Amino acid sequence: MPTQHQRSGSSASEIAAWSPIAKLFIEALLAKNAFDHKGAFARLRYECAAERGRAHGYARALLTILRVRDIHVPEEAEARIRECTDLEQLDTWVYRAATAKSLDKVFGR
Repeated sequence: MPTQHQRSGSSASEIAAWSPIAKLFIEALLAKNAFDHKGAFARLRYECAAERGRAHGYARALLTILRVRDIHVPEEAEARIRECTDLEQLDTWVYRAATAKSLDKVFGR
């Protein structure tokens, strides 16, 4: 029989990735029964999934720009781009990719 985490779809790695402040906030709210935790967790999971989706979109756009501009992207660099979840960083890379002559310039080296 699946555990509560398995039924809700929250993996240990997702929970571990939450910031310490987010964990404390959620624990405090749960301790006070201040809200419907199932609804709040659903909203939180939706927001996390939406942010991952935006990051995925930025990564795809960045890789497309680099390929169209014939800038070689080694596997390690592609993995770095695909694994990045920092939207500001991805936005910076996309902006730089529009004019950069090399991958080093995209990464700010």
